[in-house]
Amino acid sequence: MQALEVPDLLYAVEQPVQGQSEQQRQLAASQALLVMLTRLTGLVSVPRTPLIKAALDNPARFYDRYVFFEETDAQGNDQQILSMTFHPEVVVDLIRQANLPIWWSQRPTIVVWAVFEIDGDGRQELLGARSKHPLISALKARARYRGLELIIPTLDAADQNAVTAQDVWGNFTDTLNAASAEYAADIVLTARVQETGTSTASPNLQADWQFWLAQEPYAGRVSVRDYGNVAVAAIDAVVDELIDRYVVPARAVRNVSVAVAGLSGMQPYTDLMSYLETFEFIAQVQVTSLRDGVLYLSLRSSAEGSKLVELLTAQNRLVTDPVHIGAGVQLIWQG
Repeated sequence: MQALEVPDLLYAVEQPVQGQSEQQRQLAASQALLVMLTRLTGLVSVPRTPLIKAALDNPARFYDRYVFFEETDAQGNDQQILSMTFHPEVVVDLIRQANLPIWWSQRPTIVVWAVFEIDGDGRQELLGARSKHPLISALKARARYRGLELIIPTLDAADQNAVTAQDVWGNFTDTLNAASAEYAADIVLTARVQETGTSTASPNLQADWQFWLAQEPYAGRVSVRDYGNVAVAAIDAVVDELIDRYVVPARAVRNVSVAVAGLSGMQPYTDLMSYLETFEFIAQVQVTSLRDGVLYLSLRSSAEGSKLVELLTAQNRLVTDPVHIGAGVQLIWQG
């Protein structure tokens, strides 16, 4: 296959370091590779098989660019960061060889409407993209770690006219969905946090979240003392549902016959082949024949049956063919 077309940020990892020595770079690269494996498999705990351990001991071949820079953390302290960009093909090949599950890199985007309230105060604050509140930074960090794109509303004039803190606190779905349309996100997540402790250094937090996926509502609640734990609970709840739908379990690669109609000319053919290159769980695409305007392909993939069809048609660029149903998978290219 040709080079995978993947979102740029998915394969970039930032790790804090204590210096710029070779030892520090080696340690950070190993940790960053582990983050990559979590993002691409959906596994929070990646099994340390001999193959994975060898890769973590020698991570240099998995990345091609790195840069050191400084940034200021939430407490106002300067810290050094190592940013690394990994090779998509090489990392995916490691996952295949290690027989780990694969989570397609084309992830849904999530818009988050977050509200914060201090118990007894009664004031509810809607938190936007420029907010310095620790809940926002914690949500961003956890989403980044799990490989999701998080959109925090800017709270510009249009947002403020469309949504209030009370709308989010009340989980008024119709209002939030209408306001979220501007951001073209796939999932709308609400997060509501109430601080009940008296110590700002270690508050008591009562938090809940809600989101919809495939017209099904999901919700949860936690009582914790750290905003990071709130973010882990909310973001991981979304990830768990996405994994159920989009992760291809580890299994042997096999040939799957696919017939695609709707290709009138060279450009649609080129676009289709480029699109198929984005699926990490497809190891090879081979054209077997072209008959009566239908392209017949053989896909080497670890996905099978309904899971393969569900993923191929997830973005509606390919749709199932309701008429020509026979042996193999019958699809129509929509462009």
